[in-house]
Amino acid sequence: MKKMIGVIMLTIALVCGDMLCEAEELSEGDLESIIEELDEIYGNDPEFYREAIDKGLSYSGLINEYAESLYYSRVDLMENESLGVYSLGNNGHNMYAYVPLIKQTNNYNCGPTSILQIITGMGRQGLIQGTTNEEKISTLMSDCATTSNGTYVYKVKDTINLYSSSTYAYYDCTNITLEAFQSKVETSLYYDKAPIIHAKTMYLPYYNGHDSGHYIALSEVDMLNSKIKLVDCNRNNSYYGIHQESVQSVYDAVHEQAGRYLICLQY
Repeated sequence: MKKMIGVIMLTIALVCGDMLCEAEELSEGDLESIIEELDEIYGNDPEFYREAIDKGLSYSGLINEYAESLYYSRVDLMENESLGVYSLGNNGHNMYAYVPLIKQTNNYNCGPTSILQIITGMGRQGLIQGTTNEEKISTLMSDCATTSNGTYVYKVKDTINLYSSSTYAYYDCTNITLEAFQSKVETSLYYDKAPIIHAKTMYLPYYNGHDSGHYIALSEVDMLNSKIKLVDCNRNNSYYGIHQESVQSVYDAVHEQAGRYLICLQY
């Protein structure tokens, strides 16, 4: 059996460390502690440096922004725990979030389409300009600055954060363990915030070896059977749909090759 719910909450509490998880001003000591933590995550991450350059910021400038955001995300999580903002099933063994099936409208807008899927699952799709899914995907493509080459990971993160009630972050999965990956997916789903993977499809069995880079929303973790449910927006009907694969296979899709990411709740 994998992690139970109490373990997840203990993890969040430990992550907060000695910080007071109350709505108070961020102290210099808190900021320095979080910056050290973030340096370990983003210090060698090319996507983070790309984001900093595109935003006209230094590395330290963007890290400071992330640190402040992370502090208040943790405050929000601890406060929301008492409100019961989470999704459980199968006697606490499954974490899940509602993610509808929406098909991408061209061969390169899987990022914006995956965003629409998870924002719709949150019930916040009305915030996105447009009446139809096609119109909303077009809006999200503009928000993401999507081109025929696809969408940068940090743009997906930023665009989710335009519409989500909670803050998302991205994590380079090359150097994180299977256990850490599963914990991040579980925690995001626990708070009803569906993650998105930036995957290499060749590692997912239902792709039968087809190799492409693709954004896919995740809707559920079955901890007893070590399975993850993927809600794939692929335009090709051979891959479009709801699929269940092993946690190991989903992890491999973001871990085995460099430049693959998990985009999930920041905590």
